[in-house]
Amino acid sequence: MQIDDPDLMMVVVGGDHDGVYEKRLKSIGSDRLLILGRVAYEEMPRYLMMADVVIIPQRQDPGAVGQLPSKLFDAMAMAKPLLLQGYRIFLR
Repeated sequence: MQIDDPDLMMVVVGGDHDGVYEKRLKSIGSDRLLILGRVAYEEMPRYLMMADVVIIPQRQDPGAVGQLPSKLFDAMAMAKPLLLQGYRIFLR
């Protein structure tokens, strides 16, 4: 991933428990990438309001199949465009 457009910024809110996802993003990111880590649930509306697009990835493991995170509905309530990755439930 390389974000070369000076008008674009990728902001990642949240992360995984072991930090592997964040390390991977940092290794392929650029100065246009900001990783905030986990934030309090009460703060999420502020970040969603600033977003032009909300990307919600899902891990590909049996424990994640069928999960629908609340941030999906929060983004929909704010009429934000969504990019979903790995949600098989939406392929039907």
